[in-house]
Amino acid sequence: MRMSGAALLLAVAAGQATAEDYAWQWPIELPRPEEPAYELLLSEEVYASLADPLLRDLQVVDAAGAAQPTAMQPARQRPAGPARLEAVPWFLLPAEGLAAGDLPGGRFESAGVALSWKLPEARDAAAPELLLDLSDLPEDARAILVEPAVESGPWRARIEVLSSQDLQQWSRVAPPTALYRLEQGGHQLALLRIDLQRSPQRYLRLRHVSGSQGGAISGLQVERRVAAAAEPEPLRWLRLTAVVGQGGDRHFEFSLPGPMRIEAWTLDAGEGNWLLQARLASRGMDGREWRPRGQGEVYRWEVDGERLSSPEGVVAPTRDREWRIELVEARGSAPPALVLGYRPDRLLFLPESPPPYRLLAGSGDARRTDAPTRAVLAAIRQQRGEEWAPVEAVLGTRTELAGAAALEPTRAPPDWRRALLWAVLIAVAGSVIVIALKLLRQPGSPGNG
Repeated sequence: MRMSGAALLLAVAAGQATAEDYAWQWPIELPRPEEPAYELLLSEEVYASLADPLLRDLQVVDAAGAAQPTAMQPARQRPAGPARLEAVPWFLLPAEGLAAGDLPGGRFESAGVALSWKLPEARDAAAPELLLDLSDLPEDARAILVEPAVESGPWRARIEVLSSQDLQQWSRVAPPTALYRLEQGGHQLALLRIDLQRSPQRYLRLRHVSGSQGGAISGLQVERRVAAAAEPEPLRWLRLTAVVGQGGDRHFEFSLPGPMRIEAWTLDAGEGNWLLQARLASRGMDGREWRPRGQGEVYRWEVDGERLSSPEGVVAPTRDREWRIELVEARGSAPPALVLGYRPDRLLFLPESPPPYRLLAGSGDARRTDAPTRAVLAAIRQQRGEEWAPVEAVLGTRTELAGAAALEPTRAPPDWRRALLWAVLIAVAGSVIVIALKLLRQPGSPGNG
């Protein structure tokens, strides 16, 4: 869709890119409409359409060509794991003035992950406190689950949770929480969970609130979640054939179709047994000097019917487009293929306007500035849970906009404004000189006496 002439002039005046600045476009298919955020996994076709090695000539727009907040997505995070119940060491803290051996009918046991804390039956008996040691538990304790001592019938308690690093200074991590279990007419209503307001320190201290009637507790469980960890995309492999051969049959050059983020490499010399010793180098499209990227022995050998291959070499991540291998010893047969591994990038966009949306790619002039999406994503996760992730959208069939011509940067037009400014300044200066000369020539003026 082309913009109107007035809108195009306004966009140009504001320095904004339009669809006409891009080479190609793809329609975006949304698996679930009305989601707050989407991401696109870049394909080899998208990479091959780009001109900017930093992927800044990618932009998501709506049907009218209005840019949507778009940014490259960092490495995908694995959602927090399911809740886990952990067993932790615990210690009894009797109430003041009451020794541990004086607790009437008290019994404290540990069975599996459940911690048993059975209180005296008498309601006027002093309720002990319980100390939990979280030294071996990562700082992701979220809650404490309480198990009433009685299997059925009404039950209630009111407990607060304190935390300390040194057993001397205590701060509250959970306010007095009313816990209960109610039964009526065959239905049950229960609240047996104490949510921690913040990550606790090394020790937790549980105590009945003064004046409350402490119900007997048979078990305590500390709930934690597995922290989210970076989970990179699986490597995808590109098999490149030599485009240039130099130095006989020892040096070979290769060209990447786009600015993929290369992280690994190996060679492929075909079928049969072979052993190569090679050095790997790369450079950008600017043709500067080659930078070493790795070296080693690469082989494929068949032993007892099983094919053995050398492990892939690791490369410091780079988006260089030109690659070269140098064989230590000349190889008489065809040059080996260079196999490079990369992890596809993800492009995030937040829909500001209604669909449909398009992905624009390939421009020598347009450069996207990543939208500040971190705060929005954090707010969405707070509402939907840590497991939430942007929905992956799908690209349709590529169509041409301005074509390959858009990949070349346009020559900057003459700066007529600066020339006009200088012309005005020179004209004003000339006028001042003329006026000054006329004043000097008038009778009675200084210098004509």
